[in-house]
Amino acid sequence: MKFWNPWKRPASPENDHESLGGGSLLRDEGGATFVEYITIIVVVLVASISVFALWRQAVKHDAQEHYQVFGTPPSE
Repeated sequence: MKFWNPWKRPASPENDHESLGGGSLLRDEGGATFVEYITIIVVVLVASISVFALWRQAVKHDAQEHYQVFGTPPSE
Protein backbone atom coordinates (compact mmCIF):
# COMPACT_ATOMS: atom_id res chain seq x y z
CA MET A 1 0.00 0.00 0.00
CA LYS A 2 1.51 3.33 -1.08
CA PHE A 3 0.82 6.54 0.75
CA TRP A 4 0.80 9.97 -0.79
CA ASN A 5 3.91 11.95 0.05
CA PRO A 6 3.52 15.70 -0.52
CA TRP A 7 7.31 16.29 -0.48
CA LYS A 8 8.14 13.74 -3.16
CA ARG A 9 8.70 15.10 -6.62
CA PRO A 10 6.53 13.67 -9.37
CA ALA A 11 8.04 10.78 -11.29
CA SER A 12 9.92 11.80 -14.39
CA PRO A 13 12.51 10.04 -16.55
CA GLU A 14 15.25 12.16 -14.92
CA ASN A 15 14.57 11.11 -11.30
CA ASP A 16 12.74 7.80 -11.65
CA HIS A 17 15.35 5.14 -10.86
CA GLU A 18 12.83 2.32 -10.70
CA SER A 19 11.92 2.41 -14.38
CA LEU A 20 14.01 0.81 -17.09
CA GLY A 21 13.13 3.39 -19.72
CA GLY A 22 14.94 6.61 -20.43
CA GLY A 23 18.39 5.23 -19.61
CA SER A 24 17.95 5.77 -15.88
CA LEU A 25 20.06 2.69 -15.12
CA LEU A 26 22.98 4.34 -16.87
CA ARG A 27 22.69 7.37 -14.59
CA ASP A 28 22.15 5.32 -11.42
CA GLU A 29 25.29 5.62 -9.29
CA GLY A 30 24.17 3.44 -6.37
CA GLY A 31 26.07 0.40 -7.63
CA ALA A 32 29.24 2.42 -8.20
CA THR A 33 29.64 3.17 -4.52
CA PHE A 34 29.23 -0.52 -3.69
CA VAL A 35 31.98 -1.43 -6.17
CA GLU A 36 34.20 1.27 -4.71
CA TYR A 37 33.72 -0.07 -1.18
CA ILE A 38 34.50 -3.62 -2.32
CA THR A 39 37.62 -2.37 -4.13
CA ILE A 40 38.84 -0.58 -1.00
CA ILE A 41 38.19 -3.68 1.12
CA VAL A 42 40.11 -5.89 -1.32
CA VAL A 43 43.08 -3.48 -1.42
CA VAL A 44 43.20 -3.29 2.38
CA LEU A 45 42.92 -7.08 2.63
CA VAL A 46 45.77 -7.68 0.16
CA ALA A 47 47.95 -5.11 1.94
CA SER A 48 47.19 -6.70 5.32
CA ILE A 49 48.07 -10.18 4.09
CA SER A 50 51.31 -8.89 2.56
CA VAL A 51 52.35 -7.11 5.77
CA PHE A 52 51.48 -10.17 7.85
CA ALA A 53 53.55 -12.41 5.58
CA LEU A 54 56.56 -10.08 5.83
CA TRP A 55 56.15 -9.81 9.61
CA ARG A 56 55.90 -13.61 9.94
CA GLN A 57 59.05 -14.06 7.87
CA ALA A 58 60.94 -11.52 10.02
CA VAL A 59 59.84 -13.20 13.26
CA LYS A 60 60.82 -16.61 11.89
CA HIS A 61 64.25 -15.29 10.87
CA ASP A 62 64.82 -13.71 14.31
CA ALA A 63 63.73 -16.91 16.04
CA GLN A 64 66.18 -18.97 13.97
CA GLU A 65 69.01 -16.62 14.94
CA HIS A 66 68.12 -16.96 18.62
CA TYR A 67 67.89 -20.74 18.30
CA GLN A 68 71.44 -20.80 16.90
CA VAL A 69 72.77 -18.70 19.77
CA PHE A 70 70.80 -20.23 22.68
CA GLY A 71 69.79 -23.60 21.28
CA THR A 72 66.33 -24.83 20.49
CA PRO A 73 63.65 -24.48 23.14
CA PRO A 74 62.81 -27.62 25.10
CA SER A 75 59.89 -29.61 23.73
CA GLU A 76 57.05 -30.44 26.05
